[in-house]
Amino acid sequence: MTTPVFSVVEHMGIAVADPNASAEWYGRVLDFKLVYTNGQDPPTLLIEHPGGFRLEVMPKTDKPQPQRVVRDPGWSHIALTVDDIQAAASELEARGLTFDTDFVDAVGGGRIRNFSDPDGNMLQIVQRT
Repeated sequence: MTTPVFSVVEHMGIAVADPNASAEWYGRVLDFKLVYTNGQDPPTLLIEHPGGFRLEVMPKTDKPQPQRVVRDPGWSHIALTVDDIQAAASELEARGLTFDTDFVDAVGGGRIRNFSDPDGNMLQIVQRT
């Protein structure tokens, strides 16, 4: 048995139109907190969820964002584990979130529901069985 090369994903980076607005959205809707800013204008920010997951929120280039669906090439979405998908969906809706899909079966068992951030990046909540 070999030792794994890495232990955990440290962070994911996301390029957005307005890093400050996106960081605020991730904080208000998904409980992320700001842990670092590089102080530039526009800034690159590092935000962290209480569970330890981090996002690097950086300014995007002027290239248009391609319209994506789940199975397009490249990274598709971020899946967020929840204990009770109905309760989590209700709480997110109370925070102003509009879901892109209804509840559907998850690959590997369980249920998921998809939504997008203000820049159209796909996320989902997932409850495993």
